[in-house]
Amino acid sequence: MDISLLIIAYSRFNVVEKNLNNLDLTLFKKIYLNIDGPKTNQIKSKQLTFIKKVNSLKIGNLEISINQTNIGVRNFVVQSISSSFKDSNFLLVLEDDILINNKSIQFILSNKDILNKNIISLFNPINLKNNILTFDGGIWGWSVSKENWQKFHWVNDSYFTIFCNVYNCQGLLKSLYYSPLICLSSRGLIKSWAYTWYYIRLIQNIKSL
Repeated sequence: MDISLLIIAYSRFNVVEKNLNNLDLTLFKKIYLNIDGPKTNQIKSKQLTFIKKVNSLKIGNLEISINQTNIGVRNFVVQSISSSFKDSNFLLVLEDDILINNKSIQFILSNKDILNKNIISLFNPINLKNNILTFDGGIWGWSVSKENWQKFHWVNDSYFTIFCNVYNCQGLLKSLYYSPLICLSSRGLIKSWAYTWYYIRLIQNIKSL
């Protein structure tokens, strides 16, 4: 399967190090480690120490990128994902707070035909059911095709339009909860990008496995 791994980090490196040490990295065409720029000298020192440690592992297909300035979660995650499809048509996205194992990767590989459709693969600690298709789920660790990710954009829909779209897909309670967050996310009033991605998935019928 034509898949790369993207690890997004800032200052929490313990889990990132465990993933790099424990996963079969040969399964990935390319490994990207993207680190947002430090806000303090202490964070900068921590980042440089970690990069030095990672370089000592001599991972052949690893590309490390660190920003000179901090651009924040909202923009950094989206930019990192978009730029990491240079070598592959599929991407496994891990933030620095999720630990997975090789069974997780095998789950993706075994469902590669499904991922060619309007579906993303999701490792979700909230939804404990297996092998169901849903719009729900977080973004701790997930796999997406280049075709599906290209549908992401910052929306300008009115609150009423957003509310109606969420209501039609998810019902009244979720529309009351998610609609304000989607508006705030899409307009850059909160740091989250994920509520916008959730909304894009709804209107594009992109479900998670």
